[in-house]
Formats: sequence, C-alpha cells, structure tokens
Amino acid sequence: MEYLISLAIISMFVSFKLNLGLVQLRPFDAIAIVIFLIVLRQGALLKRLQLGFLILVPYFLWHVTSAFTVSTDNGLREGLQIALVAVFAYSTASKLEDIDYTKIARLILIGLCIITAFSIIWHINNGQWTGWKRLNDPKATFTFLPLVLGLLVLFADPSERRRHFFMWAILAVIIFLSGERKALVIYGLLTITLFSGGRIVRALPIIAAGYALVAFLAATVTDPYLERQLRTFLEFGETYQSYEGIAQGVAPVSLSNAQRIFTLHVSGEMIASNPILGVGTNAYTDLVRDRFAYLPDYMLIGIHGEFLRILAENGIVGFMLYLPIWIFSLLRTIKVLRLFAHAGIITEDQIKILPVIPFLPCFFYTAFEASGTHSFVVLIFISLLPEALYYALSQHGRKLKRRATTNPSEIALNGPDALPGDLI
Repeated sequence: MEYLISLAIISMFVSFKLNLGLVQLRPFDAIAIVIFLIVLRQGALLKRLQLGFLILVPYFLWHVTSAFTVSTDNGLREGLQIALVAVFAYSTASKLEDIDYTKIARLILIGLCIITAFSIIWHINNGQWTGWKRLNDPKATFTFLPLVLGLLVLFADPSERRRHFFMWAILAVIIFLSGERKALVIYGLLTITLFSGGRIVRALPIIAAGYALVAFLAATVTDPYLERQLRTFLEFGETYQSYEGIAQGVAPVSLSNAQRIFTLHVSGEMIASNPILGVGTNAYTDLVRDRFAYLPDYMLIGIHGEFLRILAENGIVGFMLYLPIWIFSLLRTIKVLRLFAHAGIITEDQIKILPVIPFLPCFFYTAFEASGTHSFVVLIFISLLPEALYYALSQHGRKLKRRATTNPSEIALNGPDALPGDLI
C-alpha cells in the first residue's frame, strides 16, 4: 500500500493525461481506483471513518453543485473529478493506521528527485540552464521537495542528520537556479524555522541574513532570467503593469505578477456582484474571455489561488465550507503534537517546527496555483494530517522505545493516552 499511495502522489507531478472529450484522465485516477479496490477487497473501508475525510464532504458537494449552475457538462466533469479524489481520500483514510510513514516519505522523496532531475535535464537539453519552469506539472516538485525533505530532517537519526542537511543545501541551489519564486520563499521560511527551532528571536538574524543574500544575488547574478526573478521577488509592486497598458501593447516586467494582479481586480468585482453563491465553478475564465477579449491570452487564464477562486466562483458559502478544513486541521494537529510532547516522544522545538513544514508549502501552493486535482489532493493531505501525524508519531515513539530498551537512560517515554477519535 505504501508503494501505491506514494505512486499516486508522485504521479501528480507528471504531465501525462488522456483527453476523453468531456474529461481528462491522469495516472493518478487509475491508481486511486486500484487503491480503492484493494482496500475494498481487504474489507478496510469501514474500519474507521476518519474525521479528516468527513470534513471534506460538504465542500466537495458544494463544488460540484456550483459547477452544475454553469452547465451540465461542467457539472458532470467536476462531479467525476471529485468522485475520483474522494475515492482516494476515503481509501487512504481507511489505511492511515497501517502504513509506514517513514517509508512513504522516502519513496516520495525519491520520486520527486527523479522527476526534478528529468525536468532539469530536459530544460538543459533545450538550451535553458536556468528557469526550469516550462514543464508545468514537474515544476511543482520545487514547492513540495522542501516539505518532504524537511520532515525527514526534523526526525532524522543523528547518524543520518549530516546527510539530510547536505541534501537540504543542494536543494537550495536547485531551487535558486529553477527561478521558482514561490519555492524560494517556501525554502527560505522552512530554513528559518528549522534552524531557529521555531523561536522568533533566533529567527530574526536568519531572516535578515536571508534577505541580504537575496538582495546581493539580485545585484550580482549575471543570468538575465535569475536577475529578473529576484528583482520581481524583491520589488513585486513595481513590476505590475495595468491591463489598460497591456491592451495597448506595453509588456509587463513580470507576466506572472501582471496576471495575478489583474485576476485580483476582476475577481474582486465578481465577488462584489455575487457574494453569496459566486459565479459558479469554472465560470471565471469564460466570463473574463467574453469581457476582455482584447487582452492577450496569458491574461485570460483561470484564477491562480484556491482561496480567491472559491470566493469568486463558489461564493461565501463555498469559502465557509473550505476554510474550516484548514482551521480544524491546524487545531487538531497542534492537539496531536501536544499529546505526543506530553508523552515524551517529541520535543518542544518539534512542536513549534512541525506544523510549519506541511502547512506552509501547502498553503502557498493552494494560494498561488490554479485549481484542479492537484489542489484537491493537497486539501486531502491537509485534512487527513492530524490522523496521519497521530499514527506516524506513534510509530516514531515505538522506534524510540526500542532504542531506549538498548540504552534505558537515553529516553523515558509514556504511551499516548488518547485515540484518534479523542482528538476531534
């Protein structure tokens, strides 16, 4: 099961998809069905219905209902997509107690490294020594590699810690050369968190040093693409060009920044005119193309950011079903961490650091990337995180106890005094 779940997640970073007219099928969809059939055959589906899955259902239903208000084909397409991701969520939730989390983390890390290496080689073969972002799905590895590797760094055995920190340093070079600003921010914030132990006072000099380094690189780097990316990162507001200017043929310094601010302006108008129910799932692009047909195509893409998209397309109703998934997950995650800290299985520093590692990359991805299966899988991960952490830390606690058996003075542990059902 660890291999299948890991393969399903890794497949999200591969661009292959099969266009069947009304719908597009990805390798993830086939793997999700296989996982469901295996779990069904094992009779594990009704073993324990996790709260992390149940809280997803109202938002999923509203997302599909809103899609039907746009058109029947749109509703059917979104209904099928939601059905597949819900099947994956339900099957995964049913197996959370049984899977080996360290094994899954390592398998995913290996898979992401392979895809990243392929992407880099592909770009270099096409004459791009920097700016490795032309392959849309593989570029997301730069966002999620810090998440997976950060968790391994946090819980690494002393004998493995040096190797993991070496990999962390190599990752810095790769992300810098990729030109992926979002990944650079994520990597920087996670580095600050890991090295400061989650303490603000310790973090301040690291933040100052990091900003100085970015400013120095922006001033000295000779690659035009990297220089432009760093400068737009440091001077975001100054890179914006109004859509009136773009309509007249003036090219913005940063296409990405221009598109995002344009989207913010137009979606704000949609929210004001349809605040409760929104304009309907996937309606934004059609409405924008009708109204702003004179603008270039790169300005007329969908909303990049789930929080804004949901407000514009699914209204306040959709947003009030979506936001609690994040809030409840964070609160329940903190409760799990406190339970295991009380049991002596994790430290106070790990309590401060651990929530940041999964939540930060996932928040940035959903806040700044387009919607679709990728965003739904990220949401599933966030929603199931408290239960997954409970079982993962239980496994970590048993590992520490075995070590303490060899050296009883090394650590003193008490078993957790709650079950996942008590953590709601």
